[in-house]
Amino acid sequence: MRYAIIILGLILVVAFLAGIKAAQISSLIEFGQTQQAAGPPPEAVTTALAEAQLWEETLPAVGTVEALKSVALSNEEGDRMCSAMAGKDILFLRNHGVIVSGPTVAQTYDDLYYLERAAMVQVLAMQTGKPLHNIDAKLAEHTANQIADGEGQQALLHFESLKRLLDRDEPGWRRLAA
Repeated sequence: MRYAIIILGLILVVAFLAGIKAAQISSLIEFGQTQQAAGPPPEAVTTALAEAQLWEETLPAVGTVEALKSVALSNEEGDRMCSAMAGKDILFLRNHGVIVSGPTVAQTYDDLYYLERAAMVQVLAMQTGKPLHNIDAKLAEHTANQIADGEGQQALLHFESLKRLLDRDEPGWRRLAA
């Protein structure tokens, strides 16, 4: 008798969970039908085929270097990278990655963070298969100037917030950084 009660209890629990799952599936099907009836969302982003551009003409803070001829251990490769980066904060190494520099660790991290975010958004936009709408050069320059005006303070606040997150999530990180 005791086993029958346990089995009946298990059957009731399974039936209850199956009922919840059926309700969830039904809700998702209804939502999908509603969205299908509404039609596709409006297009907010478009893309274009990738084009070769000279970074120096489009963004004065960025330099590029052709693919390295070897592992960058020689002085010649280092000199080549330094000359390409002269006066710039970001250097793209074709097929190798990026070098970011700045007056402080906070500003360098901030530049790298937003460079990575911009690259991610660019890739996502290009995946839509639609033509991109490029920002007007004057607007891009105006925006860059606005960012540069308060960059030091904003970058410091951003970096400090990252350290607070580390304090919360990884309390021992400061011992490792010392």
